[in-house]
Amino acid sequence: MLWPNNHRVIWVLSQSQYYNTHRQTLILCDCSDSPPGFTLLYLMSSSTHGLIRRACVRINKRDYVSGSKYRQVWCSISPDCIQHGPCVTSISYTCDQAYSLKCDFWPLSASSWIDRCHTWPQPHVVDDIVQNGCHFLAIRHKLGIHEDHEWRISFSLAEQKLLYAMNHCQALTYILLKLFLTEIINNGLSEDDKSLCSYHMKTAVFWVIQQNAIPHWCPQNLLGGFWVYEYTLISEARFDLNIMEQIYSTDIPSTPVQQSSMWYLHTIEQMIVSPLLTQYQVPLLQKHSANILQQTAFVLHMESYTQGNKMRFNVDEEMYTEAVGGHSWSTKMRQAVAWDITLDNKTSYIHELIPEQQSALQNTVRTLYIPSLVMLYMLEILCYRHIDTTRAQTALDDLQTLVHADQATPLHDSTPLHSTQLFTPSH
Repeated sequence: MLWPNNHRVIWVLSQSQYYNTHRQTLILCDCSDSPPGFTLLYLMSSSTHGLIRRACVRINKRDYVSGSKYRQVWCSISPDCIQHGPCVTSISYTCDQAYSLKCDFWPLSASSWIDRCHTWPQPHVVDDIVQNGCHFLAIRHKLGIHEDHEWRISFSLAEQKLLYAMNHCQALTYILLKLFLTEIINNGLSEDDKSLCSYHMKTAVFWVIQQNAIPHWCPQNLLGGFWVYEYTLISEARFDLNIMEQIYSTDIPSTPVQQSSMWYLHTIEQMIVSPLLTQYQVPLLQKHSANILQQTAFVLHMESYTQGNKMRFNVDEEMYTEAVGGHSWSTKMRQAVAWDITLDNKTSYIHELIPEQQSALQNTVRTLYIPSLVMLYMLEILCYRHIDTTRAQTALDDLQTLVHADQATPLHDSTPLHSTQLFTPSH
């Protein structure tokens, strides 16, 4: 990790008193519009560093050091350099260089970590880490307002000190975890398909050690420690699944009235840009937006006309192409998670569903559920019925097997289907 020694980042203006501003250029953090862990960097005075001057952008009539431009500037120095995440890699050698900016002060948002250090690491290690502050890497947040210009707080040097603070058995367990990740979990997967990386393993190791989850670290307990780490990672995955289930079950009431729908959408629009939102609250608000748009689409906003007993809807092809155009189907579905498709029985979608919806309302059933696998087979039948009758017939047979004979695959379940499950036929 490299940084210019004549530049320093400060959190608040009062910290400027510790520097000779004639020798060091100060950069002030501006976290007002950034998600937690990210910030904009305001250049308080003109910089003598040519690369930093070239990376500056104007935001609200002030100069900010842009993270994306900073990476581009470093890449432009040498013709054989390419960007590799937040790092710059030269084709002539395999070592990554992370170009960062240094801050001598520990962030207030990370003060809770100090309070958790009861048994590990030792107090002198904690003091050394805090006194050395942190760094800022040119990594953007995908949900940030100024995503191309934001910087992420980095504790890379602190993590390095924590690795050195491990005992021999803890270090062996960490190495075993990395081998398990490389040889078992991610073996044969492309970079895009890997859901776990070594950083997840390192975080799990730090957490387990600090929580004192394993009282006796010794070679005889090596396998036990390994499974404690694995259980920690599985627990985090289950937590994410519970969050998704809450997002699925938490909904906004049906709002067929235009004024109510617009009020909901306006409120969500104001909330979704808030830097106080967590990574789990954002998809919840996005789901609510989709539900509102779905409800109003069939009531007010979508132009429709009837041909025979079928209803067609006008789709903005330009907006659709801008959103998902140019991507393969596998790319679109790689991160997809699907539950049963839910339809409000009080909303008329297509004529063929009306008898089913009326019957459900007579039995006080408000929602019509269409299982994801059933919809998958139906779409496959519709796609191939004119161009590949054999494949269409196979999909129809699979659907009949699923509905009438399959006892292993539940048609209505609270567990979401991932993209890999969606494309696995059930026989």
